[in-house]
Amino acid sequence: MIHDVSTRLLTCVCVLSLSAGAAAQTKSTQPSAATKAADQKEIYGYVLTLDTFHKIISAEKELSALPQGADSGAGGDETLDQSTQKITKNAQAVAVLRKNGLTPREFVVGGIALGWAGSVAAQKKAGQKVPPEMAALASPANLAFAEQHYGEIAKVMLGGDGK
Repeated sequence: MIHDVSTRLLTCVCVLSLSAGAAAQTKSTQPSAATKAADQKEIYGYVLTLDTFHKIISAEKELSALPQGADSGAGGDETLDQSTQKITKNAQAVAVLRKNGLTPREFVVGGIALGWAGSVAAQKKAGQKVPPEMAALASPANLAFAEQHYGEIAKVMLGGDGK
């Protein structure tokens, strides 16, 4: 049961981090190494709280209910600035975030931080070896948050019992 829930949670948090943190791939050039490092540092420095967790989850549910193309999109090659700008240009998405007490930047950064920490916590909970490069993405504070609130994260994201 733990492995099944952990595996489903890992899938959910990965999807959340992609949808929250990146937009559809564009023809723009790849971000520089310095930009990637700065983005990773900002995400690593973001501190998850139970309040922001609930806001991010609520906003994500509402964004996914918007007509196609109205949400934050999904992809993987955009910088935090590009993802934030894409959301900022979408009045419907900004309204959903504002209603949930989030800025576009907080949604992007917090969503990725939650995805990274949740992924590591799910793998640990399932007894799987966490690759060092993945473990290094989640700050100790955010990993502790994800482990402490694992049951609630699983319950909210999966509708399960969090065990």
